[in-house]
Amino acid sequence: MQNPFQIIDARLSNIESLLLDIKHKPQAPATAGSNSKAVLDIDEFCDYTGLAKQTVYKMTGKGLIPHSKRGKRLYFDQEQVNAWLLENSVRPLSAITAEADRYLSSKKRKGGRPC
Repeated sequence: MQNPFQIIDARLSNIESLLLDIKHKPQAPATAGSNSKAVLDIDEFCDYTGLAKQTVYKMTGKGLIPHSKRGKRLYFDQEQVNAWLLENSVRPLSAITAEADRYLSSKKRKGGRPC
């Protein structure tokens, strides 16, 4: 009879390998139910971005969100929406610090002190 701890260990190893296979498996292509459309209506846009309809209407009225209007309906190009969502990306602190160091080293005086 096998040690029960060995059985449990073998089963856990099997589960771990299955989970790793699932994690590294390529994702299936987008289905009809997902946001694979090139143009989104207001409801799809709200689902996609997580913004409330009222917020979207206010922001489109102020011209803050790229959109098209046909009659009273709003439409959003998904590529433009993605670009809009990512346009204010925040740089990591390490990149900001490196840039500041480069700037200060380029502004040193003859005496070796920064301006």
